[in-house]
Amino acid sequence: MSFVGNFPVQFAGLEECPEPFRDRLRHFLSPSEAVFEIIYSPAFVAGRLCLPASVFCVTNRQWIMLHESKSGSAI
Repeated sequence: MSFVGNFPVQFAGLEECPEPFRDRLRHFLSPSEAVFEIIYSPAFVAGRLCLPASVFCVTNRQWIMLHESKSGSAI
């Protein structure tokens, strides 16, 4: 049995997104893109299972999925 303390959240804007995801999203987004959804899922650990934190972003042109690496950067 595992305890989930944090659930995925939807952000109203890029400014609410935690680092290092915010900077990487800025790198992939053009100023003319309309961002429709930004969903952040915190890291989840249960026994030997370890899922990294991630961000899913939907714009009018693309979908972007970022994961937190072991070093703490977003890939």
